[in-house]
Amino acid sequence: MWLAVVLAWQALWSSLMPGLIGVCPLFPSEHERLGVNVVRNYGKAVDDYDVAQLYAGWYVDYSVQLSPARPAGMGYMQTVLPSQHYPIRPDALGPLVDANPGALWTLGNEPDRDLQDGMTPEAYAAFYHDLYAFIKGRDPTARIAVAGVVQPTPIRLRYLDRVLDAYRQRYGVRMPVDVWTVHGFILNEAPDEWGASIPVGLEAFADEGLRRTVDDHDRMDIFRQQIVDFRRWIAGRGYRDRPLILSEYGILLPKAYGFSDAAVANFMVESFGFLQTATDPHTGYAPDGNRLVQAWAWYSLNDYEYVYDPVTETSRGFNGNLVDHDSGQITPVGWRFAASAQPLMDLHSNAAIVAAAIEPAAPIPAAAASVVTVTATLFNGGNLDAEDVRLAVYAGDPDAGGRLLGRSQPGVTLASHCGQEARLAVVFDATGWAPGLYSLTAAIEMRNPQAEKNLEDNRVNLSLWLLHPGETLEQTLLPLVARSGG
Repeated sequence: MWLAVVLAWQALWSSLMPGLIGVCPLFPSEHERLGVNVVRNYGKAVDDYDVAQLYAGWYVDYSVQLSPARPAGMGYMQTVLPSQHYPIRPDALGPLVDANPGALWTLGNEPDRDLQDGMTPEAYAAFYHDLYAFIKGRDPTARIAVAGVVQPTPIRLRYLDRVLDAYRQRYGVRMPVDVWTVHGFILNEAPDEWGASIPVGLEAFADEGLRRTVDDHDRMDIFRQQIVDFRRWIAGRGYRDRPLILSEYGILLPKAYGFSDAAVANFMVESFGFLQTATDPHTGYAPDGNRLVQAWAWYSLNDYEYVYDPVTETSRGFNGNLVDHDSGQITPVGWRFAASAQPLMDLHSNAAIVAAAIEPAAPIPAAAASVVTVTATLFNGGNLDAEDVRLAVYAGDPDAGGRLLGRSQPGVTLASHCGQEARLAVVFDATGWAPGLYSLTAAIEMRNPQAEKNLEDNRVNLSLWLLHPGETLEQTLLPLVARSGG
């Protein structure tokens, strides 16, 4: 479910203490990075298919949903298309935003492409500004992404530069971006030819378009270089501290052009290997180990396989679908997708104590230790909810006969993906305890500890220091300092 809260990452990372960053990985399971593009044009939706067999972690279906389906726990990326939601109608879009706090919203889809959104850079800057302000005004926790251009080539990076320049000139500030997205196709760039054409508004730069052949369409060297170039462009524009999602890519050209199931599957698997491992210490996303790309979506889950009707001279569909659009049967490419994703699946909870304190905090007279409170802040960085979670406090080590002092009540559920924090407290009576230094253990207890990824962060040690009658803190500390030679 990571995309519902995942890019609450971005808000979270800026405030996390180092220990918490270790507790809250961007993706508790690597399979969550792998997504699919769902085609709804022909009356189908993601839950019309048994997607659990594919082990994909998220999907995008080029629409906005009040209550997105989440089969097999998949995350969802909202997509606001200008043809449907611009100019903005608050009565139409507002309830969708309100119903999905913290969601990821991509503003548009291929704005550079005349057959998609078809917007000049200046028009897209205005569209992005207005939608960004509206969505953030309704939900400050929303994460906003720039729509992906067809492919990160020089002329399309020029398009994006024009977007950034237009935004700054019109609104006087740098364009705010929570997440960058891009598409990763390898297509020809020329007017009135096959491929991606020339970005809208950049017709004067048509000679900068890359002339590509059909044989280039599955070249891994080009695919890799485009990703490297785009991440370098992001960093060069001051956005290195933003995650990157490859929100659509694959093999579009049909089998008749030489792209068999085997060729498509091989390209897909090789691209997965690159996306899972590519890093750069100068341009990569630091909270994700300097990885270049944080998540990616294969085109497509369910588009029709390419068919041309010579009578009407029309065509529909592309290549690379993971399931048959009508029957839902998994294709050979789909089985290869599943074989790549399934070994990456790691379902677990990871509840952890990230901060703990004892009150009163300073050494206190033993006679005043009638009420002692231990508080702890907990997060769950796994991808399964941790249920019936309690904080228990022991005098000593619970594994070595430590005495239970109390448990928090009632049990709470800790949402996965660090979706919430829990602040739990245990109060106990230390009346009659002799002066001295006591070691306490604060420990997480839960209904299903066998699902925990890491038990080492489920405990912290605390000290309760009780003074003799009339003893001061200085009297206690000075002999210790003297013995240490301080």
